[in-house]
This record gives sequence, C-alpha cells and structure tokens, in this order.
Amino acid sequence: MKSTVNFVKENSGKIFLGVIGIILIVFAIVLLALNMRNSKSSREQNYFSTAPADLVITNPGMAAPTPIGTTVFCFQLDGRQDGHLPALMGAAAQNAYPNGVSGYNWALPPTSTGVEPYGVLPDGTIFAKESFLHNYGMASSVSLKSDVTGWAPVPMVIGEINGEAAYIFKR
Repeated sequence: MKSTVNFVKENSGKIFLGVIGIILIVFAIVLLALNMRNSKSSREQNYFSTAPADLVITNPGMAAPTPIGTTVFCFQLDGRQDGHLPALMGAAAQNAYPNGVSGYNWALPPTSTGVEPYGVLPDGTIFAKESFLHNYGMASSVSLKSDVTGWAPVPMVIGEINGEAAYIFKR
C-alpha cells in the first residue's frame, strides 16, 4: 500500500496531465462531431434552396400570383408524376411560379415567335420542341396541364413549329 501511495505522490503531475489530456481529446472529438453535423445541415440547406431564378416564394405551400394575360401551364413527360417541366429544370427555369401543390408552372403571355424551345404563340397554341424535351428525359409522350385544360393532363400532338418537331396543343 505504501508503494502505491508513493507512486501517486511521485507521479501526481504526470497523472494530472494524463487526465487533462484525455479530457481535451474527448472535447476535441465532440467539437469535430458537432462541426460535421452543422456542415452537413448547411449543405442540405443550400441544396434545397435552389429554385428557378425568377421565382419569389412569398407564401410557401400556396400558389404564387401570376401575371395577368398569361397562360399558366406545365408539361408532363411520359405520364410520370415526377416528370413535370419546369420543375425538372431547377434553377434554369424562367417565368416559373410555385403551383401551391409541389412544383412549378410557367406563366407566359401569347408572344412566342416559334424560335423559342417552348412557349405560347399569339393564336394561343402552346408548344414544346422535341429537342428541348429530350434534355429532360422525354421518351414517348407529352401532356399539357394548364388553366386552359382545367389542370387535367391532355396529350399533345407532334407537329412542327418554325421548321422543328414539336409537341403542340391548340385551343
């Protein structure tokens, strides 16, 4: 017993430094774990905050007001519930507005010339060029969902706009 007491007295400084070292290591591990968790949370927040450039969400979960004189629509590719444009476009979508459900719609005036990849012509024809749709996995069919169709998916027909193959919906 005497030798243990002597050992502790002689090495108390080393024991104290050892205990402090262990506490510092545990503290460093806890700080690293918290930093990694916060970093992951920050990355997830940045990932989910991407939205179309022209998009301003004032009331999340509610449809955003669209400009007067526009046709509001989206394209559904191959009947897929996860295959809607402009939602598939992410930040590249322009003139897109939250639809209040779980995606986005375009709101375009009837001023397209047919040179654009998609749009609304002055006669009310809504179109999407086949080459544009292929960028987003278009395979065999395209339906229009619009205020014009009562938001029911209506199949579009293949035609030609400005000399290019396009899916077309005429009122």
